[in-house]
Amino acid sequence: MFAVREFRALWSAQALSCAGDQFAQVAIAFMVYARTGSAFLTAAAYALTYLPPVIGGAALDVFEREPSVDPQLLGLENVVLVPHLGSATHETRRAMGMLCVDALESVLLGTGNAKNFVVGSGPQNLTTHP
Repeated sequence: MFAVREFRALWSAQALSCAGDQFAQVAIAFMVYARTGSAFLTAAAYALTYLPPVIGGAALDVFEREPSVDPQLLGLENVVLVPHLGSATHETRRAMGMLCVDALESVLLGTGNAKNFVVGSGPQNLTTHP
């Protein structure tokens, strides 16, 4: 089989691809160890690098420049865009609503007890106050 040029080319490409994947997995594990010094986290990171080929896709909840979505993401067949679906539980939405009520009450009553509120009139000058 190695006498056939096309087979050698395909086999070489596959071997290089596997070696590149392995190199990337080791590089990720190395970066985790360099940052954390934890053998456990390094092993976990290395093990997690095997998941993308098994899972075959991703569901993205948060985007870099919300509310805009990178057009390249829209064309990917193995990506599902689910903006903030992770918070879509009754408990979480109720808690979010209560934070809004607390903030409104704090501002209207002047108590300053809001846990988190935003001041500003445009995206360029919004400031979050804890």
